[in-house]
Amino acid sequence: MFSLTHLLALLIHPLLPLTQAASLSPANITIDDTNTIYFSFDEGPVVLENPFWVPASVSDPCGYCSAQPGIVSSPGSILNQTWHDGRSGATGTFRFQGSAVYIYGIDILSSANMSFSLDSGSPVYHHYDGLNQFVFHSLFFSAESLKADIPHTLSWVLNTPNTNNTAAASGLFDYAVITMNGANGTTVTDPPQIRFKHCLFKQHMGRLSSPTNCTVGPWGACLTPIKQRLINQCLTKQRNETSGQTKNIFT
Repeated sequence: MFSLTHLLALLIHPLLPLTQAASLSPANITIDDTNTIYFSFDEGPVVLENPFWVPASVSDPCGYCSAQPGIVSSPGSILNQTWHDGRSGATGTFRFQGSAVYIYGIDILSSANMSFSLDSGSPVYHHYDGLNQFVFHSLFFSAESLKADIPHTLSWVLNTPNTNNTAAASGLFDYAVITMNGANGTTVTDPPQIRFKHCLFKQHMGRLSSPTNCTVGPWGACLTPIKQRLINQCLTKQRNETSGQTKNIFT
């Protein structure tokens, strides 16, 4: 028979095998930025040519983002070779259950002033003012000695710092680590997803006031036949780079 603690561990961590949840010893779990069970990056109410967040990877970087860490990264520098690039004004959340949480990212010269709040508490700030172009596995936020039997929500906003060069201020989020009971140390990632938004942004598809010659797709994007084909080519490329399955979203 499983105790209530075991069942809660299964509910909060549906990707973990049953045998892992049965162990009550605390362990760290690493969660990639692509895992939408935990991470939420608010991209705003409409599709923009310059969205608040852009999911990027070493093999498929954001072409118009000012920071390009994939160019200088080495194996192991970026977890799973993916990150989320957020500009000033971007917000996000990380929902979890555990006794500790650590958020890691990539520090850059044009760092945003990041404000973190755990469970609507007082803000904690992170702003990189060093001289290195990139600092990988940088600790953005940490909190320990948390109540392990209740859910927690960590929220953040990227603010423009008070410096002379603020136009390109951004924050690069890579992964999180949580400490919880009932799990072996492991890395948890989503099954490879259809990263439609990323492919959508790459085609710079904005909302049209009178889309009469196109199909209105997700987030109000105007999807002409050629754009549909380009997006599916993008999705096919991502599918070929992973072991998961994607599908033609327009059929």
